[in-house]
Amino acid sequence: MKTVLIADDDYMARQKLRGIMVWEQYGYTISGEAANGKEALDLIREQTPDIALVDMDMPVLNGVELIRKMKELKLPISVIVLSSYNDFDYVRDSMKLGALDYILKSELNKKQLLGTLSCANTGQDQETRQGFSDQDEVYIQELYVRKILLGLLKEGEQGGELIERYQLPIDKSRNMLAVCELDDYYLAVEKMDEKGIFTFHQFIEHLWKEAALKVPEIFPVKIEDRRYCLVLSCRSILSIGNAQRLMESVLSEIRSNMLRFLNMTISISISSICLSLTELSDYYRKSEQRLKNKFYLGKNAVIHVSEEAVPNRDGGGQETQICFGVEQEKEMLFLFSIGDVSGLTEKIRDIFLQMERSRKEESQARTLIIELLGVIRTVAKRNGADFQLLCEIEEPFHRVKQYETLKDLENWILDICYRLCEQTAQREKQKNYNRLTVNAVFYIDHNYARPISLSDAAEYLQVSSSYLSRIFKNDTGMNFVNYLNQVRIDKARSMLEGQPVRQIKSIARETGFNNYNHFFTVFKSIVGMSPVEYQERER
Repeated sequence: MKTVLIADDDYMARQKLRGIMVWEQYGYTISGEAANGKEALDLIREQTPDIALVDMDMPVLNGVELIRKMKELKLPISVIVLSSYNDFDYVRDSMKLGALDYILKSELNKKQLLGTLSCANTGQDQETRQGFSDQDEVYIQELYVRKILLGLLKEGEQGGELIERYQLPIDKSRNMLAVCELDDYYLAVEKMDEKGIFTFHQFIEHLWKEAALKVPEIFPVKIEDRRYCLVLSCRSILSIGNAQRLMESVLSEIRSNMLRFLNMTISISISSICLSLTELSDYYRKSEQRLKNKFYLGKNAVIHVSEEAVPNRDGGGQETQICFGVEQEKEMLFLFSIGDVSGLTEKIRDIFLQMERSRKEESQARTLIIELLGVIRTVAKRNGADFQLLCEIEEPFHRVKQYETLKDLENWILDICYRLCEQTAQREKQKNYNRLTVNAVFYIDHNYARPISLSDAAEYLQVSSSYLSRIFKNDTGMNFVNYLNQVRIDKARSMLEGQPVRQIKSIARETGFNNYNHFFTVFKSIVGMSPVEYQERER
């Protein structure tokens, strides 16, 4: 029996690991548990387990510090890293110190764990691999190809020797890379539970591997939740053109299936042919770096090696200065106060145009957008508007980090401004409303998702339905039902915008329509197109 130590400060995570399988059936036994890095180190000194499952984020000693201490002790222990977030630099440090592999907690399952544990049993010769299943072999191959790509080989490990020992499906001298990143990944998983995220990842992995199997020279490697790499072995390919066509055929199928089944796009960075195995990690790093061009180029982009960096369009002259000081704040406040939507739109688009022209570093551009959002928050506060409701998210400033392109951020900022102008205009109108109408509007705004009616509102306001109907139409120019439908459709439009995986039927239910066909009819009568057509246009 191989002994396994679990080191994780999360009690539920330790319980999940214990119960994920009957360990003894697979030749393992759990020798102990530790709730922090120091406890783990004490148990390691006492027990010397064969394998340690180590969480990255622990008190007293974190995962990296624990692995560093273990390395100093020079004990023959295989370390597998557990990470609850996608901070790859943190995981990278642990692997440089000798960790065998890493598992993201969001993806932890019996099959993956067994595959990773089997890597800890590989030993140094071919005989130790006898008895492993084909799936085990794939896990082992993925592990070592990933190490080569990320430059995580231990001292003394040679890429060429690893290719021979583990029959890695890459070439020793000629390889082409395609580094791929799922667009809008964080927005897609934002509302999924743990089971949903796991199923989502499994399905994506299936799509990638199924497409790659059709070209034996291509090997897919998962790098992290939203990033994959296709490695094309060019040992038997005579020309660059043929290599590119093979790579593009697989990428075309993957892009098509991602769009068809998940309504998601991917951005891709394709390298030239790398002629040295020792330079492969550098080729990967540069391909990954080129993906940052997506911020300006937009999603669903295919970026080639010639696009080494996004050019600065100022041509090396005076750098464009963009800031949001007192004067800009006054100007925007004035535009809001007079309800000049077109002037406000022009001002914001001009700001983003300056950003696009200056092509600042992505981090600098995001900082400027946070400043702009701060100005809008000030304006909202002065106008008595709820800033979080305007942004339709609890942490608006965090959202700036989640949108992946400058254009996405521009559209989001414009939507917030439109809603703020609408609220301001509505508030001005309501100054002349009868108090009864104001309360009825409040009732609709807070209950539109339920099956409410004029009689429900009248009962809530303790007046007769006929009296409320007359007052309400006199103030708003609309009867109660039409106003309610307008509110519901406005909410539905917001949900259809920027939500790539939302189902239209679920949006209909969430906005108070129990009948999909009725929702469809009302939406088309108000917007002028069907929900499907609207979603397509926004997409």
